[in-house]
Amino acid sequence: MVRAREVMESYFRRIPMNEYRVTVLATYTKSLPVVEDTKDLAVVENVLNDLPMHFAFVPGETNLFSGIQGAVDVARGWRPRSTTVVLVSDGDTVPSTGMPKMPPSVADVLVVGVGDPVNGSFLNGRNSRQDVSTFRQIAVRLKGVYHNGNDRHLPTELIQRLTTSANGEETFSWGVREWALAVLVISALLLNIIPLVLHHFGTTWQPGIRFARRVRRVTLDHHPPRRQSEAIGAN
Repeated sequence: MVRAREVMESYFRRIPMNEYRVTVLATYTKSLPVVEDTKDLAVVENVLNDLPMHFAFVPGETNLFSGIQGAVDVARGWRPRSTTVVLVSDGDTVPSTGMPKMPPSVADVLVVGVGDPVNGSFLNGRNSRQDVSTFRQIAVRLKGVYHNGNDRHLPTELIQRLTTSANGEETFSWGVREWALAVLVISALLLNIIPLVLHHFGTTWQPGIRFARRVRRVTLDHHPPRRQSEAIGAN
């Protein structure tokens, strides 16, 4: 399972682990929870790094449905469309009926095949190898996506889509278009605010030549005052 560890370590290092809780289920003849609700990447890597899980199982046929059912039971009570189920297997056959139905909490299912499609290994008296058609069938029945982990790591575009659908909304990121729109909005606001600011807080000085206004004094009887020479009588 060296290839499985490499693929999953690459996956976990490219997602925001602080926003997710990881639950790991090991599946052979039955399903066993190994880690529940952890945000520690080191714990997950320790599980993937050749943890001797074969001591916890009784030898027999691989029951892949038990692992899927275990994931269904764990995620059943979680928030709708908040979970991504990742199924990693090196090859197995599944019955044509009895596929567990994913609960509303599951947004996406990713089926990753890491077994050798040519040279298999003998388990329980039969040759077990990656059957691409079987994994594709599992992905279709679970309404998920199949990826051949032997060819390459998970594409970044696929990881971004999975994390977006699990969050329920796309994480907003600032690009050239967003910055351009922000500049246009700020400029429009300034053009509308500047006249108001100048009107209330601007200076009263006005450019140009000013003419002094002649003030005409008026007496109480609404007649202009006589000249001083006329107001003084002759002796």
